[in-house]
Amino acid sequence: MEAEDKTKTYVIFYFKYLMYSLLFPTLPNLVSITYSVSCRICCKYIRQLCIKAENCSPKIFTPRIQIGFMKDRKQIIKLAEEIQFVFSQASFIICMANFMSCLSNLSVIIFYMAQNVAPIIIEILFVLSSSLASMLSIFYNAGQIPIELKRFSQILRDLHENRVLSGIAHENSLVERLILDESTFVLSGCDLVLFTRYGILTVFGTILTYGLLILSVDLHQNR
Repeated sequence: MEAEDKTKTYVIFYFKYLMYSLLFPTLPNLVSITYSVSCRICCKYIRQLCIKAENCSPKIFTPRIQIGFMKDRKQIIKLAEEIQFVFSQASFIICMANFMSCLSNLSVIIFYMAQNVAPIIIEILFVLSSSLASMLSIFYNAGQIPIELKRFSQILRDLHENRVLSGIAHENSLVERLILDESTFVLSGCDLVLFTRYGILTVFGTILTYGLLILSVDLHQNR
């Protein structure tokens, strides 16, 4: 009977550990990877469009070609909007969960460092690095989209400027004004967290500040 009870206990423990691993961090990491891949695909299309625009000379940058570029850009914006619609809530929840996981695991690491419990520290470091990588991959890949769009808009502005300086375009058409007035699309999580490259520094700064705060409190208590 005792052997059966131990077996049941081990099975229940293994099942709980498996479910915990699937819920966090496996499931958030899978969603994060899917989101990041979607953003990279979108960036790939923008880069191809940038190459196409760079190979276009100011002389052939006529209103018809400009409309073609605007249509291509519109398709890319629609793709980015689809990514935003599908992953907005999920990305926000994942970032918040990973952020709280980083803070809690960091405090646990500081607590166990004084006790020299190496296996526990290694396990927590693994979870911490996984959470941090998952969160930063969202900021990095999603933040690449506005950068690429800004680059594309700058290429179109340069083409328009070269046409004006060459005396080809004597007055601004409606299409040219639309090119000059283009805005950058930024992905976000529930319109609360903007996924930009600057956000990476903010995340690192917040985690570092929290870690130093916990460390100072721990040192103060041990005095």
